[in-house]
Amino acid sequence: MTITPKALWGETVVSTTAAALYTSPANTTTVISRAAFTNVGATGAQLTLWVVRSGGSRLDGNIIVGASAGGQVLSSGASEPYVPAALAGLTLAPGDALHAKSDTVGVINSVGSGWQQ
Repeated sequence: MTITPKALWGETVVSTTAAALYTSPANTTTVISRAAFTNVGATGAQLTLWVVRSGGSRLDGNIIVGASAGGQVLSSGASEPYVPAALAGLTLAPGDALHAKSDTVGVINSVGSGWQQ
């Protein structure tokens, strides 16, 4: 099998409605190597990330960033993006998805990279 490094998602604004940020394609295992989130707003904003396994649901039990559905606070004007350690090396089987939500409209931007096999 070939391992292909790639941008998994690029320059995506995290919605205030929880939704899939990235879904691993059929017949493909995806490993996220790095994801970065930047708050471009004037005040703090909360970020929540879930790993939703294929056929599963988004539940508090599968939150990987943010202690609850309330989220992880990202400060405004930070000189460096927030890079969640929980995503480094995260393996997604075919159909697994990374879901995201912000509590503030249009202020958290995200990019992610990794590889697929």
